[in-house]
Amino acid sequence: IGYFEQEIKIENDNTALEEMWNEFYKCNRYEIRSMLARCGLTNEHIDSKISILSGGEQSKIRLCKLMNRSSNILILDEPTNHLDIDAKNEL
Repeated sequence: IGYFEQEIKIENDNTALEEMWNEFYKCNRYEIRSMLARCGLTNEHIDSKISILSGGEQSKIRLCKLMNRSSNILILDEPTNHLDIDAKNEL
């Protein structure tokens, strides 16, 4: 079961790349960057610390992690709250 929380309250000092690598450690740098790019994140976002990204950009990272995990059921708690109109249209 995959679960997307509405809000994450924990301060995160990892970059988006580091955050993905912590979970998908068998993937190489190119594969991780490709996963994040498919979720609408630019090189600037990928190399930035998560704590300085907007709520929508943080949501994209969390959605990216969820999309790349193996799960049969997804529970989404208001996943589009922080996404802009363009990002919502991409979903």
